[in-house]
Amino acid sequence: MSKLILNVETGLPVDPVRWPTTHASYSNPKLMVECSFDGGYTFQSRPIWVDLGTLGDFTKPVEVHIMKQFKRAVFRLKLTDPVDRFAIYSAAIDIREVGQ
Repeated sequence: MSKLILNVETGLPVDPVRWPTTHASYSNPKLMVECSFDGGYTFQSRPIWVDLGTLGDFTKPVEVHIMKQFKRAVFRLKLTDPVDRFAIYSAAIDIREVGQ
C-alpha cells in the first residue's frame, strides 16, 4: 500500500451554537489517522495528522502516504475540531503488487 485517499467534506465552520465560546479558536481542523495492520488488535504508536484545510477550503485533497504491506488493515479516524458536520464520501487505497 502506498497511500490512503479520502474524499471528505473539508473547510467547514465550527458550529457556534454548540461551541459558542471556542469557535473562533478552531480555524484549521486536522484529522488523526491511526493505522492497524493486524485487523485492529494493535495500532501504530505514532498517528498521522492530516490538515483538512481552513474555513472555505472545500476542495483540499486528503491523502495519507503509508508504505506498508498488510493483510488486514484497519484505519481509525479522529477529528480535532468540533466542526458543524463532517462527512467521508469515499475512501480508496492505492495498492501496488509486490514483485516476485
